Amino acid sequence: MKPIPRFTGVIKNSKLHLDDIESYNNYLLTLEDKRVELVVKKEEIARTNQQSRYLFGVVYEIISESTGYSKEEVHEMMKSIHLKDHKEVNGKRYTVIRSTHDLTTIEMTEYIENCKRFASQELNLVIPESNRIE
Repeated sequence: MKPIPRFTGVIKNSKLHLDDIESYNNYLLTLEDKRVELVVKKEEIARTNQQSRYLFGVVYEIISESTGYSKEEVHEMMKSIHLKDHKEVNGKRYTVIRSTHDLTTIEMTEYIENCKRFASQELNLVIPESNRIE
C-alpha cells in the first residue's frame, strides 16, 4: 500500500498556509477528476530523541540493572505490558504490540510514566525525573 502523503502548515486568520505548497499542488494534479477526502487536524509530533535517550538511558537502564535483563529485553517486556493493542481481522481478534517509534510526544510521555510506575510498584525502584522528557 502506498503511503498517504502528509502536508503540514499553520492556520492564520482561518486560512491554511502550507509549508510546501508546491508539493501539495503537484500531488493535487495526481488526483484530477477524482473524489477526495480532506482531513485537517492538529499535527502530531513524533516522540523526541531526548525522550528515547531518557527511556533507554535512565528508565530501562535502572530496570535492567535491577532485574538482570538486557535493556532490549526490558524494552520488549514494557511494550508488551503498556503498548498492547487489539485488531480484528475477519471477525477474529489479534493482539499487536505497538512500536515506540510510532508514538507522539504525548503518547511517549505517557508510556514513560507507565514504565516508571511499573518500576515503582512492581520492582520497588525509584526512577529519577528527567529535566524535560517532552
